[in-house]
Amino acid sequence: MNGFADASEYYLLEYTDECIKEKLKHYNRRLRPLYEQLHAYIRSKLRKKYGNCISETAPIPAHLLGDISAQKWGGIGPITLPYPEAFEDLSENLKKQVGFLLKLV
Repeated sequence: MNGFADASEYYLLEYTDECIKEKLKHYNRRLRPLYEQLHAYIRSKLRKKYGNCISETAPIPAHLLGDISAQKWGGIGPITLPYPEAFEDLSENLKKQVGFLLKLV
């Protein structure tokens, strides 16, 4: 409507780098394998909990990811954490590790 072929052209307008589209495509290609592995891992954990309600091929229902927009996955932490006991007192563990590192300096 404003002379842009699609919404991405509008959002990319603010970038001064003329190669931004190519760079974004490059980063997307590099990150895609990690994203696909993460997606497969989350799907397998959700299938373990909810069974065949989660398809092996269809998109994961957004409401199962923690919120209806599927933007915040914090709600599935207890289901998907590989070592949940390691995260029970994460703050204390980090403080201990940082304290140890500071003593080395």
